[in-house]
Amino acid sequence: MRMNVQPSVWQPYSPHSWASIMGLVYVPMFRPQAAEGRGEHAILLDGPRGSFALSRTDDRDLLFGDLPLSWAWSAHVRHALLIDRQREQVYLRRWDSPGLIRRFRVPRGQDATDLLRVMEQSPGPRTPDAVQRVLHLFRLLRQALPGQGDDALWSVRVMDALLVAAARVRRGRLKEDHLRRCRSLEDAFHMLTTRERRDAGVEDPPRSIASRELGVLLDVLLEPEPASGCTLHPDLLLRHASSELYQEAHLEIERGQLSLPGLGSVEEPKGKAPRDVRFTPPNLARALTQQAIEALGPLPDHLVATDPACGSGVFLRECIRELLHRGYRGSLDVVGYDISRISQCMTEFCLRHVRADLPPHSMRVHMDVAQRDSLKRRPWRQADLILMNPPFIPFEALTEHQKQSAAEVLGDLAQYRYNYATAFVAEAAEALKPNGVLACVLPAPLLSNDSGRPLREHLAMSGNVLLLGRFEGYRYFPTSLVETAFLLYQKAGPAVTRPPSIEIIIANEGREDASLRSLRLPPDGLGTAARGIDRYRLDPDNLQAANWRPVRHHVHEFIEALRERHLPNVDALFDVREGVRLGARKALTISADGLALLPRRERKFFRPAVGTESVGNGRLLPLLHVFYPYGEAGLLIRSEDQLQECVPQYYSQVLKPNYDTLRRRASLRRRNWWELCEPRAWQYRRSPRLLSTYFGESGSFAYDTQGDYVVVNGHAWCWKRGTSGRTSVSSSFHSTRLPWAYLAVLNSPLFERILACFCTRLQGGQMRLEKRFVGKIPIVDLGTDKGGDPTVLQQLTELGREIHAGKLSDVRTDLDSAVAAAYGLPLESCSFR
Repeated sequence: MRMNVQPSVWQPYSPHSWASIMGLVYVPMFRPQAAEGRGEHAILLDGPRGSFALSRTDDRDLLFGDLPLSWAWSAHVRHALLIDRQREQVYLRRWDSPGLIRRFRVPRGQDATDLLRVMEQSPGPRTPDAVQRVLHLFRLLRQALPGQGDDALWSVRVMDALLVAAARVRRGRLKEDHLRRCRSLEDAFHMLTTRERRDAGVEDPPRSIASRELGVLLDVLLEPEPASGCTLHPDLLLRHASSELYQEAHLEIERGQLSLPGLGSVEEPKGKAPRDVRFTPPNLARALTQQAIEALGPLPDHLVATDPACGSGVFLRECIRELLHRGYRGSLDVVGYDISRISQCMTEFCLRHVRADLPPHSMRVHMDVAQRDSLKRRPWRQADLILMNPPFIPFEALTEHQKQSAAEVLGDLAQYRYNYATAFVAEAAEALKPNGVLACVLPAPLLSNDSGRPLREHLAMSGNVLLLGRFEGYRYFPTSLVETAFLLYQKAGPAVTRPPSIEIIIANEGREDASLRSLRLPPDGLGTAARGIDRYRLDPDNLQAANWRPVRHHVHEFIEALRERHLPNVDALFDVREGVRLGARKALTISADGLALLPRRERKFFRPAVGTESVGNGRLLPLLHVFYPYGEAGLLIRSEDQLQECVPQYYSQVLKPNYDTLRRRASLRRRNWWELCEPRAWQYRRSPRLLSTYFGESGSFAYDTQGDYVVVNGHAWCWKRGTSGRTSVSSSFHSTRLPWAYLAVLNSPLFERILACFCTRLQGGQMRLEKRFVGKIPIVDLGTDKGGDPTVLQQLTELGREIHAGKLSDVRTDLDSAVAAAYGLPLESCSFR
């Protein structure tokens, strides 16, 4: 794995030294052919808050003038840090506050990181940044260009061409007056070279495009931004922020076409992008690409790097940048595929711009960027590096075409309800050359759920996992409904040996950028959490295909302590059964107040329902009832005439008005239109059951002593007969103390912490209590002589009865101590947070 060792001697006047000590990426601010300003100028790249421009210069006009602010603004970083060697001063400036200059003494060593914290903690810009400025141009173009089928594509191409023209002005290769005399887009295109027109895709525009008047379009690029006074340097924008620009432009297209008339002020669109749209933040692509190239070891003379869902080409751009930084002089083929024609256009333009920036006699870059469905057109080209952020699409949201494509790729690996990303990872593993490396962003559940297990087993047999990471929460990808994870994997080959350890990294919400930065620094105390970041190394023997989900180091140690107890899993003791499926909740459920308004003879066809609102602090609350026309023998109402006779008021007021909705339920499976989609025959007979909500935590488990409740939005925990040593096979689990004891265990704060080790959390903080998660949880077997001290069983029984009586909050402390004793764990080892 990549470890940038900090220099033994701090060099405060070297931008390279600043980048190294902070864990940032050093990129020269200007292209190699440019010579802008006296001194050395660089962009030190992190996330959006921590990236900044760094200039070392003795030129007072640069130190205190406005030009460095325009550079920082154009490069899409918030701060400009200027080092004055003569006065041993550092000046921190922001382009949205041009008159404010903060002065610091030149720092010593690690003190430099204090300045990074100052920049990270500062508020966001108060005026539009350069990306927003150019997006304003993009919106104007989308309004101005004709509504053809490819109008969005031409908006991108024209924006590219105008950026190149403005860049020629800033470089002095084109006089601004000459460009401003252009009246139409065609006139502006002719200000470019033949190669520039070809790269932008405007060498042969349709007449409806070419004849459009320029109007105010050039003002957006050539006039200073009104609020900040900054002047756009397009070369810097394209060099350092093209990923952000084109990803935002793509989002504009996903939100839909604007419809405001004219070419006046254009507001930002209010629509939302589809929930599966998640463009890769450049610093995440950068960190994964660096790790992947480092893992390759000695680089061959010819490399192939592929991104099969390339978006705006951020992974491929970072690959070129990293290889250039390493001084690679071989031949690189960058291969990008995307189903979107817009993405192909954006990637081609960005990669051509990067290639044009390469210094003479450096590596040779060949491009193969195409619009294509990567899962439909296979096999992929064999690659040394595959870098990707595949589509996160859950099984239920897949189209029939996508299901077919994914199933063909997965073959025998297609089990359960797989995510679309699973197929991309499987195909990537096939397309890697021996010794090749995959760096991939993933939906975190793929690392632990049953549908991903066949793939995990396949990967484990064909190569090595080198890195597993996870971002807790949902802030990093705001449009995502699942947590984000990432994986570094190397395929087996002659040069591959089993790694001594796997690197694990986990970040709290808001600490994602710092966690990626830490990958470039030596680990600071493996296994310890540093301000919301956990980074440690895991023995490969401890990585089981059943669960690759990275957990906190203290959680990992806690799980290992549980495993050492050789406890059975929940699946061994309980059959966790899913509740009924209604298909039309509003029509088939009724509140307690609504039930009271029905005639008494109709109420017998309703039973209290188990759901999130029906379980609180370990107690059942009859707040919701479900229409359940079933008895021990099955369906009680077999015809519509009988339905009208049995529940006349409910039929006329609720069922009949919802006839169309009820009849059209796709999952009704030929049942009568008034039935439940899945009534679950095991609920026909009323019998005691332990119950849980579908999503929950401590307090989300209850005991139905009579079996009156129907599980709707939740689960029933049914004891597997024959596993109890203290009771005979024919004895009832519910005639013993065990249900009360398990009610105490399941509602304990300790068991909530155990749940958190295995269950996925929702955005609201609650955990998913589905069988696929809870089934793997180690649980003490209280029904055998090996279950522990009988006095503990008695104590748990009493605590369970207290919980059933509504006293959970009163017994929480005693619960933890009793459950820890039942598990045979020291209480202090169970108190992690």
